[in-house]
Amino acid sequence: MFIIAYNYVNTFSLVLGSLAIYCILMVDYLTLRGWTSLDDVMFYIRGACRAIEFCVTLCMCGYIMMTFYTEMSSVAGRESSVLQLSCIDLALKLLITQQV
Repeated sequence: MFIIAYNYVNTFSLVLGSLAIYCILMVDYLTLRGWTSLDDVMFYIRGACRAIEFCVTLCMCGYIMMTFYTEMSSVAGRESSVLQLSCIDLALKLLITQQV
């Protein structure tokens, strides 16, 4: 669920940045004398979008790590990991015995 929200927020920030750049270019086109620092403003808008994307990605990675460590530290998480390892061990033993 969190990954879906991450994709929505990330896409929303990139769309807002693109719309802001489009609006700035339209203002520059409609003005007669032009905008002298247009490149700098576009650079700052793109930088802000990338910074938001980076922060959202850090939050997503932190959430995934927190969820992973919480599940591994709980009793049910340990039991499920032991069950997964025993299933893998059983599958490997079956694979080895079938080859012999």
